[in-house]
Amino acid sequence: LAVFKWEKRKAWDVLLRAWHRACSDDAAVLVLVTSAYHSDSAFRDKLEVFVRENLDVGLDDLCPVRIVSGLPQRDLEALYRAADVLLAPSPGEGWGRPHVEAMASGTPIIATNWSGPTAYVTELNGYPLKARDDLVLVGDDGPFKDHRWAEPDLDHFVQLIKQAIDDPDDRAQRGQRARRDM
Repeated sequence: LAVFKWEKRKAWDVLLRAWHRACSDDAAVLVLVTSAYHSDSAFRDKLEVFVRENLDVGLDDLCPVRIVSGLPQRDLEALYRAADVLLAPSPGEGWGRPHVEAMASGTPIIATNWSGPTAYVTELNGYPLKARDDLVLVGDDGPFKDHRWAEPDLDHFVQLIKQAIDDPDDRAQRGQRARRDM
């Protein structure tokens, strides 16, 4: 599961690259719960273009990806509880509401080990995702002008996704601890 606004800062491109490399089982499904942010809501079109141009495959060649938009807030907790893990490779979070919501629901998270989530994501209750030591300047215009972000380690992200998929007992223990910690 991934819950995010459709924006660069949520690293949906990193998420899709890692999903493509990590998933080898068609039984695994990545559910994207998203909404527009300074963009339109043609999310499937955006995914198809990204996959074709960056992964050299068609969207149908990826392990399944489902897009959910407009989900009522009251239904989100059930989705968190049904998920095995929340994938959150954002390069910068003030706090990370989906992170905390998932953990409170008993779902462990894979989150970039930088900024807000370092206050509560540990090896016991989640999967801290390594980031490069140096921060990356995002750009010189738009809403993120002069922001510096962490760069999630793609290889480590792939490794953590595989670990979460392959070890349901460990994943369940981390989820139980996440709920207690939240």
